[in-house]
Amino acid sequence: MNDLSNNIYIHSRQNTLAAYTLQSFLHNEIALERLACKNDIALAVYDVMFLHGFNIHHVGTKFLNSLVCRYVIKSDYSEQTAITAISSAYGLDESYIIGCMQGCIRDNDKLCSIAKRTLCANNIPQTLSIQDVVTILGAIFVIYFNFTVDEERFIEDSRHAINFNTLVSENG
Repeated sequence: MNDLSNNIYIHSRQNTLAAYTLQSFLHNEIALERLACKNDIALAVYDVMFLHGFNIHHVGTKFLNSLVCRYVIKSDYSEQTAITAISSAYGLDESYIIGCMQGCIRDNDKLCSIAKRTLCANNIPQTLSIQDVVTILGAIFVIYFNFTVDEERFIEDSRHAINFNTLVSENG
């Protein structure tokens, strides 16, 4: 698991752990660490994305979910390496995946306002890059779900997809 203790949005929370009471703990305002599988993490990240205004049917949401899952799970996370792995897994160009994620972020006009409330943070910029969104969604995941996994391997990385549209258009 990636150690997200250096995440800027976790550090800048206005309410500290000392401010929690038994009442706030019992009503799930802080999540205890629980063992889960990768699918549980992906579903929880989809929940976080849906609740923060993302269109689940947008193709960029699928790619962004995979990127956030890699951010949360992989201890050696690198955004460029993760995007390369996603493009290889889906058989698509990196520029297409980045464009889909940027479009997904651009279509969501609720993320900043909702994330300010769920993270108790005022330092969220109005225009967000992919890295900003991944950091925000990762922090929200850790605060409200906090699942952990034992294995950091993604199955889709070993089974590369073939993009048949590209294959047909390039080879006839």
